[in-house]
Amino acid sequence: MWITAGADSVHAVWCKPIEMEAKAVVLFCHGNYGNLSYSDEMIAPMVEAGFAVLAWDYPGFGLSNGKPTHAGIAAMGQRVFEAMTARDDAQGKQVVVYGFSIGCQVAARLSRDNSGRVSAFVLDAGMKSFTDMALLFSPEEAHPMIRRYVVSPYSSMEDVRLLEGMPKIIAHSPEDKVAPYSHSEEVFEVAAEPKLFFEYPGGHISAIVAKKDEMSAAMARLIECGPSNNE
Repeated sequence: MWITAGADSVHAVWCKPIEMEAKAVVLFCHGNYGNLSYSDEMIAPMVEAGFAVLAWDYPGFGLSNGKPTHAGIAAMGQRVFEAMTARDDAQGKQVVVYGFSIGCQVAARLSRDNSGRVSAFVLDAGMKSFTDMALLFSPEEAHPMIRRYVVSPYSSMEDVRLLEGMPKIIAHSPEDKVAPYSHSEEVFEVAAEPKLFFEYPGGHISAIVAKKDEMSAAMARLIECGPSNNE
């Protein structure tokens, strides 16, 4: 399926359980590596657990056109959110926003911007902000310039503070070699209640793969706590 905003169109896929009614709908925000073709191992366990999933490629990723800017991705994410919640087969369903890696920044912002409509959100292997990741991968002598000029237009570290009452899972593996485990610990520390820290083994963005049953159960418990927002 295609979702359009202005001159840009992004490619998306809608996956849902075949033999059961979906217990909730999930907006899937992938990381900065690859595209939807790399995401099937994360999407499939959620569908098997009874969730319907809308996954999309950011502008400039995969088959999507446009330029991938932070502001542009967030704006298109809102358009994708609207398209998902407008679907006939999404009506009356709880809404979960699930972000992976850099997609955690988008997921947290969409959850904040739609706080009356999102039931819960998950941040898997995220970071505090775009600025913090730039600092992590740059020489120390460049840090003053980065702090001054590489300003995050939005950050999960700030957004999670404001989402009081919205259930949330912060997930990370201590073995992650891409995004520091400590970033998720700090995000969890400042996040408003209710919240759950979900630790899993393995590498980057593999919570739903490494611990499929446990993560699916945790997501189900969270949406039971949240209001039914998509009515």
